[in-house]
Order: sequence, then structure tokens, then C-alpha cells
Amino acid sequence: MKKAIVILTLLFCGYSLTAQINVDSLVQVKNKLEKGTIFNEDSYSETVNSLIYIYIQQSDYYQAQQIAESSINTLKAQNIINDKPMRILYCYSGLIAYYLKNYVEAMKWFEQTVNMCQEVNDVGDEFIIAMCNAANVCNDVQHYEDMKKIMDAAVEIYEQHHGSIFKITDEKHFLLVNNYGVANYNVGNNYIAGKCYRYVIDNCKGTFESNNALPLALNNYSVALIRAGLLGKALNVLKQARKINSIYAYNIAQNLVLANFARWNLSSTAKSLDEYNKITIDCVTKIMSDFPKNQWDNFWTKISMEVLPLNNMVAYFHNSSYSLKQAYNMTLFCRNLLMNSDKIIYNYVENSTDISLKNQYSNLLRLKQDYLFKTTDSITIVSLKTQIRKIEDSILHNINNLRLLLEKSSKSLDDIKESLSDGEYAIEYAQMFAPAQDGEGTDTTYCALVIGKHFAKPKIALSVTVKTMDSIFINQNGDALFYSSIYQNRTMALYKILFSEIESFIPNAHTIYYSPCGNLSQLNFDLFMDDSGIPLCQKYKMVRVSSTANIPEVKSLDLKSAKTASLYGGIDYKNTSENAVAVNRGIDFANLPNSANEIKNINTILSTANIKTDTLCGTSATEDSFKQLSGHSPDILHVATHGFYLDEESQKPFAQSVNTYSQKEAPMVLSGLALSGADIKWKGNFEDVNSEDGILTAYEISQLDLSNTKLVVLSACETARGKIFPVDGVFGLQRAFKQAGAGAILMSLWKVDDGVTAIFMEHFYKFLFETNDRHKALKLAQDEVKKHFPDPYYWAAWVMLD
Repeated sequence: MKKAIVILTLLFCGYSLTAQINVDSLVQVKNKLEKGTIFNEDSYSETVNSLIYIYIQQSDYYQAQQIAESSINTLKAQNIINDKPMRILYCYSGLIAYYLKNYVEAMKWFEQTVNMCQEVNDVGDEFIIAMCNAANVCNDVQHYEDMKKIMDAAVEIYEQHHGSIFKITDEKHFLLVNNYGVANYNVGNNYIAGKCYRYVIDNCKGTFESNNALPLALNNYSVALIRAGLLGKALNVLKQARKINSIYAYNIAQNLVLANFARWNLSSTAKSLDEYNKITIDCVTKIMSDFPKNQWDNFWTKISMEVLPLNNMVAYFHNSSYSLKQAYNMTLFCRNLLMNSDKIIYNYVENSTDISLKNQYSNLLRLKQDYLFKTTDSITIVSLKTQIRKIEDSILHNINNLRLLLEKSSKSLDDIKESLSDGEYAIEYAQMFAPAQDGEGTDTTYCALVIGKHFAKPKIALSVTVKTMDSIFINQNGDALFYSSIYQNRTMALYKILFSEIESFIPNAHTIYYSPCGNLSQLNFDLFMDDSGIPLCQKYKMVRVSSTANIPEVKSLDLKSAKTASLYGGIDYKNTSENAVAVNRGIDFANLPNSANEIKNINTILSTANIKTDTLCGTSATEDSFKQLSGHSPDILHVATHGFYLDEESQKPFAQSVNTYSQKEAPMVLSGLALSGADIKWKGNFEDVNSEDGILTAYEISQLDLSNTKLVVLSACETARGKIFPVDGVFGLQRAFKQAGAGAILMSLWKVDDGVTAIFMEHFYKFLFETNDRHKALKLAQDEVKKHFPDPYYWAAWVMLD
């Protein structure tokens, strides 16, 4: 349980303030001091530090960040570079970044503060504070030994100047003792940790100056008590901590769930879990309504990987109706939060009558496009990032009730049950904490939440640890032998660990809607074989969905009404190698001769079905032509080309040209499709940066409106791949087309052979119009290809995402 329940300590710069300080008055004082003819450094420092501290106490990190940034700029304008006020502001800036879970940014601020202190030979409060917060970063990323080394040094320096930490009476220094306790606790020095916590609890008076120290010590002490099995005592300590209004409400609520759960007190666990979820949702939606998108990413990734596995753990072991419903609803909320936020912002701007807001949004998209690629010098890049952030700030603060819209955007268990018919079931794969097999701590494990139309509550099945499943995919790199081995030799094993238990919950099933998560998204579930050797796709209609929240829309998708299609293929990539021909449709942009025949044959099939087609090949298959589809896209969109997905460490010239604005936008720029002329920039020619380059990234697709398109067929390599986030799913082409509003997507899990793909696609369209069922057409096309190319490498890659 260590990973789940160890709570981090934070160290604040303390100032002599009273709770009665009026924020508005302080803002007025700050503004007056900035406009004064003579700059009073001391008064200004005390005022802005007081403001930042109060905003942090109120969990208003946005205002705290705004004050910190503007104050740093003010001091720089006054040529105050390395005085105490500047060092304090650097500490605060790091602390705010830390709260947003932006650990890289936080560590930069803290390291700068330490360096500034050393430059002037000042190892006082700011030096200690910066070291302690750097230790917190190490703690959060589970580098416990590093945290211990930093805290040992911090305590040693402190004691050289002030004496033993166990003789502290200065209220603002109690947080140093807390930090030292956590550092020792993490490496098993429980006696010293307990001594630290007890010292703070017994001696801290809980004044405004130290009002974080007491609840933090109580919280950390409760963790140690839970680990020691002293659950009743831990609960009493946590209840005491909860009475104190502090920034640690989230951590305290989390530990209350764990303590009640460990006591197996079902009603109290459910009550605590409800409180924890409400605090989480309130905290997350506040951050998302206040901060630019690139600052959501780290925060949400960290929080979601705590709240979802904890909910699922409680649901699995308690198996109560309430906890299972909570787990399913929180899964839907977590899986769809980022996607919903994009839709809310887009729809708000689209439906707004505010011309200024619309212009801001258009300008934002243009600036982001400029920023994503290194079009100029580093100074301009920094300027672009600043402009983007300011516009995002402005747009977010113009959206009325964004927090409320985010909270209400997710569908619930009842919504999904209502959409199901008899014999239809929905499965959400998720992650949960479970006791480790060796009895030490916890493992993160895959689980499945299953619902049916008449279920009184979801069912939950436990499968395999994330570590075990992830090990399957280590260093496979799209190797043909790897995938052949998986689907020739391991489909029964995968069925056993990921589906067999579920079958006992789904009597008389004929249709399964399932949403994989994590590395499960790299598997073709349809081909798992039961103990009798029967694939799941023969037993059920297997419908893969990005989230079961989408089932109502999936069921309404009807290809029978399709009237138009756009076909891309036989593309001229302007490859510099004479007569270069590609074997597969991967990241080397040589010619694909079979793709020209592919779209020619598909065009014949579509024409026979009275579908009007627009064929784009050679140099006409441009990036611009694709983007022109936005707002009036065809019913069917077929792209036969090279697909690519690169990691951020790729040495490809194109990858090296990319700036990463945010953690989750980066993989959207490093995956995409090759269109006319793509090979030129792919190989490093960046001369004409203002024209379309033929490299259509997932990010660019995500900004289009393809909501008229019912079916997207990505006849290319690895179009189902991307960066996998455990909760939010795969960030790549599949997410891009879903964000753009497209319906079903036929895509590939690995590199596909050019010639065989053309054959497969022709069969798929033939069966599509014979059966009027896209899932049946996929299965029949695979069966047909399998007759001539039995190796699973050639046909098992294709999956349909609804």
C-alpha cells in the first residue's frame, strides 16, 4: 500500500500574517507600490508574499501563479535579481508548479533558488525551503533515496545554524520536521519518522503562520499508523486533521478511505469514498477552469492514477452496490474528462456570438501550429508559448460555468444501462490497487467493470497485474515475429486472464461493447480464443469503443445512409531515392504502388453501391485537400498511405523539429499520416515552414470538424498506436479522429504489408456492402486474407474502434 498512501510534505515560506487580511486590500497595496515613484522593496515583498500565501491557502493556485509571475517581472524591472524577495518568489513559483504536478518545472525553480542562495552564501530559510521542496519532487516520483539524501543535507545545514530540529519553537520551521519524517519513513526508519510527527503534533500551536504543519503531521502520522495496523488510532488522528481547514483535504480524505477500508467498515468506507471523490472532482475542475491546457496534463495524470484505482479497489473487495456504481461512474468521468473539456471549449466558442472570442480561438490554433515546429529562434519560441498561454487564459475565463459544465459532462451508469438491450453488455477495463502477491504493499492490476441492462450493480473481475501485461510489450518494436507469436500461441492465455471470468457475468450475450485501457489497447480482443479454441468474435459481436460512455452514439451510427466518400492513395511523397518502393506502410515514405490499385478497386465497389467518390492520388493528395474536408467531410474517408508514430526520443529529423507544448499534445504531433510531398520535410528540409508539408499530424486532424464522417479507414501502419496514458487512453490518430467527431475507425495495431493490405481492404468493402455490418465485414475480410496468408501478422492487426 506504500505507493497509494504515502503522503507528501510541502514546505511553505511562513510570514507573520493574520487571517483577517483582506485580499482586495493587499492587491490595492501591491498596485500602489508598483506605481510609486520610489520602490519600497521590503513593503512590496511582504505584500506579494502575503497574497501568494493566502491564495495557496485557498487552493487558488491560478491567482497565486499570476501574482508570482508579475512580481518576479516587477523585481527584475527594478534590477532586483538575487535579493531575498526574489528567492522567495522563486520558491513560491516552484511550489505552485509542484501543486500542478509539473515536477520538471518545479525542480527547475527549486534548483535555481538553491543556486541563487549559494551565489550570495546565504543558507538561511530560502535555501532550506528550496532543498526541502526539491526533496518533495523526489518523493513524488518515488526516488526515496534521493529524497533522504537531500533531507539529510537540509537538516544538517539547519542544525548548524539553529540547533536540533527537535528543539524547534519557530512555527514556520515545523514543516522541516515533517519533511524529515517522511524521508525517513520512506526508507524504513519508522522510529525517527514517528518521532518527527509526534514532535510537531505535540508542539505546534496551529497558528496562522503554521496552520499547514499540524494537519500535515497528523496526516503523515496516520499513514504510519495504518501501515502499523493501528487503524482505530489512525482514524482518530485523521478526524482530528479533517477539522482543520487546510490544503491537505484531498490527502486526508484519501487516507480516511484507506483506513476505513482496512478496518473493513463498509458504510464508513463508502462515505469516505464519496467525500474523497467530491473533493477530487472539485479540485480537478477548478484547476481545469483556471489554468491553460498544458498545465492540466501533469496534474490530471497524477490525480487520475490515484482516484480511479482506489475506487476500483474498494469496489472489488467490498462488492457493494454503492461502491461499484461509484467505481463505474468515476471510470466514465476519468476516461472522458479531457475529451469532454475539448468538446465543451470548442462548442462554446463555435456557438458564441462574441466575435472577439472566435478570433482569439482562431489565433490560438494558429499560434499553436507555429509553436509546435521550430520555425525560428528560441526567443520567439518562448514568446509564442507566452502568447498561447495568455490566450488560453482569456478563453477559459470567458466560458461561463466551465467547472459546472465539466462536472456534468460525464454520462452515468444509468445512462449506459438504458442504452443497452437484452443480450448486450458493456465492459470498462481499468486499473486498481490490489494487495501484492508477495504480501508487501500493493500491485496495480487490471480489472474489468461489467454492466448489463438488468444489472442491479456492475460486476467486477480481477485480471492480471499491469507489470505482467506491460512486460509482454517491452522492446517488441512492431516486430512481425512478435505479433505472429502472440496470435498463434497466446490467444488462449490472454482469454484466460482478461476475459474468462467475465463470461460468468454475461449469460445469453450476443454483443459485447468493450473499452480497453493501458497496454490492453494494443491487443485485438476479437481473436482471443476460449478453452475450446473458439475466437470471441465468433461467439459475440465484439464492439471496441474508446469508452462505454459512447455506446448510445455507436448504436445510432448507420452506414446504410452513406452517400459520399473520399479516397486517398497512390500518393507522390517526392521520395528522393530513384524508384523507391515500400514493403510496408510505415515510417519510410517510399512509394506504395499497391495503394493506387487499392483505391481504384474500392472506388469501383463504392460506385456500384451508388456512393459518390472523390479520388485523390499522386500530387493531388495534399494535406490542404484533407483539411478542406473540415465542416463538410464525406460519409466514408479512406486513406491508403504511410502512418507513423514516433516516441519523443526519436532521431528522425521530423521528430527533432517538434516543440512539445504539453505532455499530451506531444504524442499527437509525433503521430500522423503521410500525404503528398511528406518525404521532403520528413528528411529534414524545413525551408518553407509556412506551407503545408504533407505530414498530417494527429494534432492537426484533431482540430478539424469531421463529424459528418461515419467511417474512417486508415489503411496504413500502426494507426492504432500512440502514447498510452493509463486512464486517458491512446494519444495518437485514433484520439485525433474521435476529437474531430468521426464515427467508426478501422485501424492497424502494427506495421502492415502493402500488398496484403490492398487485398484486405478490397475484401472489407465488398463485405461491408453485402452485409451492411462493419464488424462482420472486418471479420469476413480477415477470414478471406487468412486463407492465403495464414500468418496472423498479415490480418490480425486490424481493429474497428467505435
